[in-house]
Amino acid sequence: MLTGALVVIQILIALGMVRLLARRIIPAMGSLRQPELVLDVWLPLMFVLPVIILAPGIEGSLRGGGGLVDDMNELAPAWLGWSAGGAPVVIGMLLLAVGMIGGQRGIGPFGEEVAEGEAIGWRLGPRVISIALATGVLLLLLAAADVLSLWVGQMAFALAAVLLWVNTPDLDQRKHRDEKVTNEQAAAGFSMMLAVIGGAGIGLLGRFGGEWTGISAIVLAVSLAVVVAVLMARRWGGGLCMRTGLWVAGIGTLLGVGALSLGFLVPRSLTAIFGQEPDPQPLLITFGMGTLAFEAVLLIVISMVIGAWRQLPTTLLRLAGGGLLVVVIAFLILRLS
Repeated sequence: MLTGALVVIQILIALGMVRLLARRIIPAMGSLRQPELVLDVWLPLMFVLPVIILAPGIEGSLRGGGGLVDDMNELAPAWLGWSAGGAPVVIGMLLLAVGMIGGQRGIGPFGEEVAEGEAIGWRLGPRVISIALATGVLLLLLAAADVLSLWVGQMAFALAAVLLWVNTPDLDQRKHRDEKVTNEQAAAGFSMMLAVIGGAGIGLLGRFGGEWTGISAIVLAVSLAVVVAVLMARRWGGGLCMRTGLWVAGIGTLLGVGALSLGFLVPRSLTAIFGQEPDPQPLLITFGMGTLAFEAVLLIVISMVIGAWRQLPTTLLRLAGGGLLVVVIAFLILRLS
């Protein structure tokens, strides 16, 4: 009974997030002072928070059978370990696929047809592609080693934090000195904050509500990504979806790997702070990282070819996006089954 109620709450939160995005955030992106802040920071956080919050606490194997930290004699299912490094890649690839299907043109704020993401800064750019490629290589190396050490996890989390800071643009005070924040901009900013909090709420309910709420958190995160990508592609074209999708896959994977490390380190640090004898700190947190090899290869391949997407014919681009969408959804079903 309680599990069902929590799942209903998760669904209601997700529906509220969709409404905020559809009514307040996405239509206002063309008029925001710093749309890059939404595309490169807040949207990626909103998409990955529901899945990476599930990850802390896994010990043992990510393939299933690892113990949970909080003195619980349960066995962690395989999908729970996968939520750390694999789910952000899948969510990012879904955003990319919808962007490829959406094409290269969009509808402006007054209904006129405009060039892709005009006045928003839609371009993927070398930084996002390089970060996604480097993250894929790191994930592949972890998959080859099949283990995750404490310090690698901490470094991944620190790198994700630095990227979020770097992606936060400075406001040009001289350019916007005489401008006043409009009601539309204020509503979009407040709605974006609520959407990020909603994503965290879905993840927290999934973490502490049991197995079904955990699966529900992953399914809702994926569904939210598809719905929001469709809304963005329809309004502004597919480039924005692809840009956000690469940041989701890159930053989200680093945050997920870092969350595994923090979930292992923080409880033991608190034990030491309160004067109890801590357990000896092993260097290895978990093993079974080899299960994430498919996600690593997929992220590397997509990052290498995505820069040439504007040179592809629209029909071929949409076929490639449709194929990627089918592959990713089939793989997601396999992971959760």
